[in-house]
Amino acid sequence: MRRIGLILAAGALLALPGIPRAAGDSPALRKLEVAVVVNSKNPMKDISLKELRRLYQGERRFWGDEHPVTLIAPAGGSAVREVLLRKVYVMSEGEYKKYWIARIFRDEASAAPKVSSSSQEALALVNSGRGALALIDADSVGPAKVLKVEGKLPREAGYVLK
Repeated sequence: MRRIGLILAAGALLALPGIPRAAGDSPALRKLEVAVVVNSKNPMKDISLKELRRLYQGERRFWGDEHPVTLIAPAGGSAVREVLLRKVYVMSEGEYKKYWIARIFRDEASAAPKVSSSSQEALALVNSGRGALALIDADSVGPAKVLKVEGKLPREAGYVLK
């Protein structure tokens, strides 16, 4: 009887929307690409991965026009957060937390990046502040201003944030 219950439970999980049954069955299996978005008043058009890293690590706290940078990070556990940690910070989640605790403790930063629970929330924060910078799922960009990273936009060959 227990075996039948486990089989039924596994079948129910496979039937849930968004959980692919086999490779290639779902567009959800696409390779996530992450867009770097800024406020429309931000004059930047392109950014290097090195400069993006300096911004997100709090080493550079102002844009060239002297507006303070407001960092917006995706929520922990999200696919976009994994790209941020792997490609920009080159850290694990634990290392990221220790990094920001140490910066704040040494008075090198007043706070860690703001956390957004969704791409829509991140876009709202970006639109509300001239210095805001966020990483979001490229499929959620809409009319937002997207920076090229290393001269490329999401979906272009060789784009690095995926």
